[in-house]
Amino acid sequence: MDVIECTHPGFFSSMCVRCGKKVDPDTLPKEQQSALTISGGVVLQLSVKEAEQVQASKVESLKKMRKLALVLDLDHTLL
Repeated sequence: MDVIECTHPGFFSSMCVRCGKKVDPDTLPKEQQSALTISGGVVLQLSVKEAEQVQASKVESLKKMRKLALVLDLDHTLL
């Protein structure tokens, strides 16, 4: 039986969201380091690949529901 090593797609307080292993995200290769950090008391970090997959999934969901996403910048610039 082949063992597949976890790619650590994201971290919740330094713990991998897939395998549960405690990992220092700064020691990972560049392609696995976080591209998106969400804070709210605790930190959730996603790798570039995982962030792209989440975004693609959300866009596809919005298209299926025939809805648009409105994005406002910090200075209220409409994007």
